[in-house]
Amino acid sequence: MKKYSLVKKYIQPYIFIYFLAFLFEILSSALQMLIPIILGTTIDSIIGSEEPTNKIMISFINFLGGRDLVRERLGIIAAAFILISFSIALLNFLRPYMSGKATYTISKGIRDSIYAKISSLSIKDMASITTGDMLQRASSDITKFETMVSTTMMALMGNISYIVISLITLFTINFKLSLISVSLLPILFIGTFLFDRSVVKVFDEFEESEANLTTIVQENLSSYKVVRAFFKQKHEINKFEEASMDLANKDYKIMAYFAYFWSIAEFLCFLQIALIAIFGVIMHRSGSVSVGEFTAVFAVALNMVWVVLGTGRMLSRFTRVTVAIRRFDEVLEMDSEDLDSGVSDIDIKGEINFDKVSFSYDEAHDAIKDLSFTIEAGKTLGVLGLTGSGKSTLVSLIPRLMEYNGSIKVDGAELNTISKRKIRENTSIILQEPYLFNKTIKENIAYRWPDASDEEIIKAAKIADIHDDIMNFPDGYDTIVGEKGVSLSGGQKQRLAIARTILVHTPIIIFDDALSAVDTQTDINIRTALSQNEKAQTKIIISHRISTLMNADKIIVMKRGKKIQEGTHDELIREDGLYKTIYEIQNIEVD
Repeated sequence: MKKYSLVKKYIQPYIFIYFLAFLFEILSSALQMLIPIILGTTIDSIIGSEEPTNKIMISFINFLGGRDLVRERLGIIAAAFILISFSIALLNFLRPYMSGKATYTISKGIRDSIYAKISSLSIKDMASITTGDMLQRASSDITKFETMVSTTMMALMGNISYIVISLITLFTINFKLSLISVSLLPILFIGTFLFDRSVVKVFDEFEESEANLTTIVQENLSSYKVVRAFFKQKHEINKFEEASMDLANKDYKIMAYFAYFWSIAEFLCFLQIALIAIFGVIMHRSGSVSVGEFTAVFAVALNMVWVVLGTGRMLSRFTRVTVAIRRFDEVLEMDSEDLDSGVSDIDIKGEINFDKVSFSYDEAHDAIKDLSFTIEAGKTLGVLGLTGSGKSTLVSLIPRLMEYNGSIKVDGAELNTISKRKIRENTSIILQEPYLFNKTIKENIAYRWPDASDEEIIKAAKIADIHDDIMNFPDGYDTIVGEKGVSLSGGQKQRLAIARTILVHTPIIIFDDALSAVDTQTDINIRTALSQNEKAQTKIIISHRISTLMNADKIIVMKRGKKIQEGTHDELIREDGLYKTIYEIQNIEVD
């Protein structure tokens, strides 16, 4: 566990509880050792006539009132058995109860931390891990950890204490027979250790394959409309079957490893039992061991052999769990995005200046190249360009979702000197593909501002031209939209997302092709309502629709990451270029 410092941090507050649970396990193991000792002594000294030689049993018989009294009242032995059994049962109840409660508190803390960490990662870091892999790290990997700490670890500690106490007990009964009874255990331990080291890589491969399968399921559930629209169900089924077969092969490989190992291990266990029986009979015939001693040694050793085997199985489970721990510990150790470094006492009004700004997703291609423009506070900038021209990348730089080269200034301050929290609190983005939560319309609109009043929510809905549609639903604003807004049309989802964004007024608002899903008249209604809002906003509108951009104070036209035209609508339609070409294609009539 030294490798997993963050996991240790969650366990440390509960060390005392685990210590008590371990103590109860030791007491339980010690009491279990009394049973074969009492049984052996009863055979030799209570039923038989031999004097007891075991110091533990001599003390126990004296505690019960002496050998003669116990002989006269054999019920005392039965009562002792019952009392010991009850005590073992009580300890076995307290141990998992205490450790289990601590473990689930720990796992909740880890799960909450992983979710918080995921929420704090940058877009770049989020893109480095697939959704399915991240889901597995935050769910099944933690479940494996819970099982290890609450069950496996406690059982392992209990088994170890049981083995140690068993060894002590054995050697107090008969030294020579005890040596024989543990002769093969070192081989079993060494074999388990070597197996544990060799199987780690196989578990790693299994985890990766399982994460890949989870990703395929998640992607299919998220894109079910696309799959059906393109009639690709068979393709997706085949892809799933291939991933499922790969997972099955990895699982089979693990089972094969275990089959080889445990067949040999169980053979050693049975061989050890046979050695005890054979040599026990020989030693009894020579008079070096009594029937009671042989019975006690055989009972203790028989249980201990299978406990040793079980301990080996637990150690192999630890291998699987340590792989899972390493996986979610990797997430916990990822660097959170720094939201607060930089200037935060600036009053953002919305003036934006790009000066020779460049950005590249990789070293080979520039998504934006030497881009320069200025938009004054409260004005509207339109951005037009073909697919892949860098429009969405441009607007991702303003809230510092990605870092840039060159200079971007907001109200005269260099953007990368302003804290990310400050700039994002003052910037709103409406995406082309909005995401709606499986909640009510009211809750979706108020997502960014849960304390908004009904009047403010309705006002935002009216500006987004969605209020009348909402009132036509049977439950109005309390209508559940379904997962990703499945119960709404594309235009309704987009307008609902617009209402959610404009509910909280920010100095800068960005429409990333967000008006494409609504009709032209609704587009006009939304832009007119926004322009009549009492608080001025700097608007950046990305669109392929000229009618959406024509009233902007300034329009820039982009191609392959570069600005190729700049001006007002009237200026751009008078010069040859991409803007005029698109304008003519769309056949827009301007009054």
